[in-house]
Amino acid sequence: MYEAGNARRSRILDASGRGDRTLFLGGNALATLLLMTGIAAAAAAILVVARAVRLDDYRLGALAGTGLTALVVIAMAVMLDILRDAYLKPYFHPGRFVVQTQWAVLPLFLAVFLGGVALWVAMLWRYPFTAAVKAEASRSGAR
Repeated sequence: MYEAGNARRSRILDASGRGDRTLFLGGNALATLLLMTGIAAAAAAILVVARAVRLDDYRLGALAGTGLTALVVIAMAVMLDILRDAYLKPYFHPGRFVVQTQWAVLPLFLAVFLGGVALWVAMLWRYPFTAAVKAEASRSGAR
């Protein structure tokens, strides 16, 4: 029963085959560096947050733990991209595809973009003319 459960377990490196597994074990310097960085950052995040929990002001430790966790997530995303490229290398060749620009969506994009810029300008233009800002400016002596 335990063996069957292990066989069904999905692990990226185990499922990808021997050639792709060696990417992270010295076959690709960037992939190996990212794996070691991810492991070290994850361990550091656990230690930093565990130490911060015991302090009265835990905010600095929580911020550092969040930053380290973000580093782990970024490393994982890049590692997954490297693995995906290696896995699909025999089958996927982007140079074979013809690039076809889709001009039909450009007017919609420009309309939404210009509408957003117009809304931003309108908010900036109206802000100095609100009553609270005028009252604050008159109290401080500014014109």
